[in-house]
Amino acid sequence: MITIGFTTIHAQESSMIAFDKAIKWEKTMEGKMEFWGAPYFPWTFDGAAYDGQTVIFPVFCTQIPVSRAGEITWKIRDVEWMDLTTDVIPPELETELNPQISVLDERGEQFIQIRFQPLVKSGNGLVKAVRRISLALEMIPGETSFSSNNERDLTLSALSDGTIYKITVATDGIYKLDQEYLTGLGIDLKNLNPSKIKVFGSDSGPVPELIATQRVEDLDEVPLQGFGLEDGRFDQND
Repeated sequence: MITIGFTTIHAQESSMIAFDKAIKWEKTMEGKMEFWGAPYFPWTFDGAAYDGQTVIFPVFCTQIPVSRAGEITWKIRDVEWMDLTTDVIPPELETELNPQISVLDERGEQFIQIRFQPLVKSGNGLVKAVRRISLALEMIPGETSFSSNNERDLTLSALSDGTIYKITVATDGIYKLDQEYLTGLGIDLKNLNPSKIKVFGSDSGPVPELIATQRVEDLDEVPLQGFGLEDGRFDQND
């Protein structure tokens, strides 16, 4: 259950928003659910989104529509906790609750986005879960810089120049790109300077469920360690 209350203060032309959310946790099949080899955290709740790499854990995320843009300030009014028993503890969990609250603009409509991990590590090796949370938010009208889900910082793609070859790999690991391998792919190495080779790729696994999750806009450059590249030729032992 989510309770949201609005109060407008005309003197300051700001809107006070009382946000209250109860989270009902349910146990799933412990250790039996996996996604791309990563186990699911064995507790979840209705409407949960999911995040994580080594362990897939539930994340709370909701959006509140607002009538006009502005700056948002907020504070935690109250949190009720409960202990969860599990042997699967996501390494990404923090020791304190850290909500991420921002103003989004989606196709000309403004929203307050509330996102947080409702799980924290406790000092005794257990996992604490948010059972209920109350937030006090204040929207102050005025100019604001939106955290747009459609925002793009990319100005020049890594694939915009040069000769491009696509290589498919099945698993994460260290791979050797030698003369035999590249020739077998049909790549002409006669006029290729190996010191100019660059490799780009992207993270494996599922795309994050949350649209607002920060992601690299282009391909990441993969680190290389070269041998025998000083002569500018791709020889048999390079």
